[in-house]
This record gives sequence, C-alpha cells and structure tokens, in this order.
Amino acid sequence: MTQKKEGFQHDKTARSWIRHIEQSSDVFRNQALYPFTTAWFQRHPLAPEQKVLDVCCGQSASTCLAGEAYPNNVIIGIDYSHTLIARARELNMHRPKLSFYEASAGQIPFPSGYFDLIMCLNGIFHLSPQTLSKFFMEVRRMSKPGAPILITSVNPEAYKDFAEAFTKQRQYSMPARVSHMPERTSWIIGKPQVAGPKGKKITLGDTPFYKHSWKNIEYALQNADLSFAEPPKTLASLQLVGGPNRDLFVAYTLQHT
Repeated sequence: MTQKKEGFQHDKTARSWIRHIEQSSDVFRNQALYPFTTAWFQRHPLAPEQKVLDVCCGQSASTCLAGEAYPNNVIIGIDYSHTLIARARELNMHRPKLSFYEASAGQIPFPSGYFDLIMCLNGIFHLSPQTLSKFFMEVRRMSKPGAPILITSVNPEAYKDFAEAFTKQRQYSMPARVSHMPERTSWIIGKPQVAGPKGKKITLGDTPFYKHSWKNIEYALQNADLSFAEPPKTLASLQLVGGPNRDLFVAYTLQHT
C-alpha cells in the first residue's frame, strides 16, 4: 500500500506529516509541545551525520519533527509497541534518514556513546518505576559526553488533572512500593487512540500512565549520573478535554553529571 492511497503525500514538508499524524485538533502538541521542541532543537545544532535517538517515538510525529530540524542527520525512533512501530515505518517509507525499531526503553540495542542527541517526548509516564531507572541509565550509556538530552512529561503536581482529561475509559491502580524508589507510584490504565490510515483511529491495548514523583525522577537521574542542565520548564497551560489544566506538562534538559 502506498502513502498516496492513504491520503499522504510524501513530497510535502515534514510539518504536514506531523499535522496529519497527530491531527490538527491536538491543541497541546500543536500550540505548546511542538513549538517548544522546535525552539529547543534550534538551541542545540548538530553537525551533519550526527545521530539522534527518539525514545517512545509512537507513530513518528516527534521523529519527523527531529527530521525536519536535522535534515542531514540520522534519526532513529524506538518504541515498545509493535503496532506503532509498524505504523511509523509505513508513514515514513519514503524518508530514508528516519528508521524505526521495536525495543524497550529500558533495554535499547545500540552501542555506548552512539548518539549525539537523545529525546523522549511525553513518553516516560508510560514507563514503570523499574523501567524508568533503566531508561535513564541507558540514556547515560548511549549518549556522548555533552550530548543534549530532552525529556517532556506530565508535571507530577498536575497528574490528577491529566488523569481526568485523558479518557473516561480508565482504571485507577493503587500505589506501588518499589524498593529502590523514595516514594510510591500510582498509575492509571487507559486505552488510548492514535491516528490511523484513511482517517481512522487505532485503539491501543491497555496502556499504563504512571505518576512519577519529582523525588523518584531525581533519584533515578542521580542513580544514572545524570542531572538537570537547567531548571524544568512548564509548557503552556491549555484547555484540554477535561477543562482548564494548570501546568499540565513539563520539559527538562539533562546532562552528564
């Protein structure tokens, strides 16, 4: 099946792909996350052929955004979901600089010091506390010294608002004690929908959304010899499905300690 039959035109700009993949109705991504990320890319230029890793890439919207910012670089996206990786490959079959692999964020199959930039947009809240610790250790291992690292996620202080805005089809789970984390971690289980071919939506299976507290995040970073390169930045507060949500998402840049 070609891209054209599905209504995609691969000769359009990457931004057109991003809008098609994530749908223009996604106010948060189009008005807050993507503009912030594009500006962040501009502050962190790369030399040609340097390598970028996009963890929890989903069906490739964030990977396409990186591809637009770094057209002369190798961009690799990974995700645990077979469905989303298959869709990402399908959407980007005509973009040879983008490649996609099915892999866990806690066990990424690339050599140490391989990447010159690593990003994970709105992905770590899908990771269990154990996997979160492993993820940061993998980020530290695979990133070259001085490589910029961008993470965006739910603001722990606004997690209740996020849960209410996410979906009516949800199941709340009791907080869990993880021996090496300072605080208990609660989560919700949802069935998110993502954009699919021919305007249809793909409904994913049970997907966890974890409330990682700042204490647990800071503990995991310290354990991985990573630290904040600058204070965490709140992304724009927007009106989402559940109504006004104050300081719903946050972004932070990491560095080697």
